Amino acid sequence: MIEITRINSAKFNMDYFLSQHPIIKEDEIESYMYVSPYDIFIKFRDGRKYIYDQTGNYLRYINYRDNNLTEEEFKREFSHRLRTYMDRHYITQEFMADCLKTTQAMISRYRNGLVTPSVYRIQIIADILHYPLESFFYIDIDHVYNA
Repeated sequence: MIEITRINSAKFNMDYFLSQHPIIKEDEIESYMYVSPYDIFIKFRDGRKYIYDQTGNYLRYINYRDNNLTEEEFKREFSHRLRTYMDRHYITQEFMADCLKTTQAMISRYRNGLVTPSVYRIQIIADILHYPLESFFYIDIDHVYNA
């Protein structure tokens, strides 16, 4: 059984993951790593890349070539993560707006990928949601292991 240490000290159980996704075989997986406390980046031997959301028990296909995302790709990825992380912690747009001293409409724009906040604001958002700053950015596992 393959295991990796989760940020909050729980273990990722590969056997459970494979039982929930029977079309995936363990030998198809090249590598994987945590990109947030609940999300695992999985790279397959054929080059496919997914993020496995442990709370929702689903795989999300990652269509990006490398860490050099276009602005639109970054907005899409950031907005997806922000929506997911806020929903996991039952954080409302109004509460987030109050914390950031902005409007609910601006938070809605962040969540819908219309506007991307500054890194300073992303750090505040990460602190509010108790996620590391890095979990809001796309990280290619190849970049991590080949650096």
